[in-house]
Amino acid sequence: MDRFEIKISKPILDRKSKFIGVSVMVTSKEKAEKALNLIKNKKEFKKPSHSITAYRILQNEKVLEKKNDDGETGAGIRLLELLRKRNIENILVIVFRWYGGIHLGSDRFRHILSVGEASLPED
Repeated sequence: MDRFEIKISKPILDRKSKFIGVSVMVTSKEKAEKALNLIKNKKEFKKPSHSITAYRILQNEKVLEKKNDDGETGAGIRLLELLRKRNIENILVIVFRWYGGIHLGSDRFRHILSVGEASLPED
């Protein structure tokens, strides 16, 4: 049974929307998918409007990358760029957003990056 060490950011609330970042160390695509399913099934992360994800995994001397916007167009690549910029490997980042009914414009990307970064392990 896999055990995952999960780090969770403090939430950001803005105009009735809520953002929370979660990171978990993973060593394979399969473990990333398993961790993602495990986290998404936790009571506190059920029913978000969006579950934006990105990971970078070092396998066979190559970096495997994947991102998913989950309907928040452009958000997944921003998370992936954050991981690239910090040169972090073997990590999955998930940002959960619960939409509050008020459009946030580009502020939503600032919040997504903020909670995503806050969930990352310290350098």
